[in-house]
Amino acid sequence: MAFVMLTQSRGRHTIVSEKWGILNFWRGGVIQQRICKIGLSLASLLVLLIASVTHSSADDKIVRIWHTEPNNRTLSAMRDIIADYERLNPGIRIEQEAIGWGSLLQKLQAALAAGAPPDAAHGYTGLILSLSEVGLLRPLDAVVDSIGEENLFEIVQRVSRNDEGRYYGLPHCIGADAIVYRKDLYRQSGLDDAVAPRTWDEWLVQLKKLTVDTDGDGTIDQYGLGLAGEGGFIGEEVLMWTGSNG
Repeated sequence: MAFVMLTQSRGRHTIVSEKWGILNFWRGGVIQQRICKIGLSLASLLVLLIASVTHSSADDKIVRIWHTEPNNRTLSAMRDIIADYERLNPGIRIEQEAIGWGSLLQKLQAALAAGAPPDAAHGYTGLILSLSEVGLLRPLDAVVDSIGEENLFEIVQRVSRNDEGRYYGLPHCIGADAIVYRKDLYRQSGLDDAVAPRTWDEWLVQLKKLTVDTDGDGTIDQYGLGLAGEGGFIGEEVLMWTGSNG
């Protein structure tokens, strides 16, 4: 029983509104002191694929997939993708099951312990190292060769390879994040709300000006930057922000 893993990635885009400004976090915008080579950041989705597949009575290969896309729109998209794949690959049938993140890991662990995991499943990035070290991952080198390593973002190459240079993960989807800024607070601090910083140095100057004691009691009560999140995702946001500086 061996697996391979695919990771979800998230890119960066710029959006601006009348009241709120949104800074381009990764690609070609705010942070260019060290050129923002990352382009997209690894979030915490993985796909685990086992080496064998189940065979139906009609000799069709059945591929069982567990994923964390339970809402109607994403389920519909999955059905369309599956239909296209089955049409292009006669003799292979895909069976999908949508599982919430809260129960996915426990269910996956139980399936692994029973020796009957799905053929593919979402999981967390940290599983790559631990599962590969105990021989439960199948490398994706052949997949990378077919894609062309030069077509992968540098950060994807870096986090997907082990010390021996073998691939145990690849992105399977891309999302978008941005940093929102308060234009009114920029104006109150004497900053031009229409000019986005182009370097880390410029941004740090702005953040310092935005960090103030608004009521004069000697305690800072307004900070230039706040990174929101819940659970493990707060660490993800911090790492993506600092990682953009190389």
